[in-house]
Amino acid sequence: MAYGSLMEVHTQIILAARRKYLSADSEREVLELVARTGQLINALKKSLKSKAQPTQ
Repeated sequence: MAYGSLMEVHTQIILAARRKYLSADSEREVLELVARTGQLINALKKSLKSKAQPTQ
């Protein structure tokens, strides 16, 4: 769910930049934050998945 919402934000940022609501620098900065947030979500998902598996 979080990743889907992040991708919605990604799309909205691109659209805002195309419509000139954001400068190219602002778009780049925010998309870098989106990418970093995606990495954090993936790391959390991986961590939770490994904790959910029983240890042997």
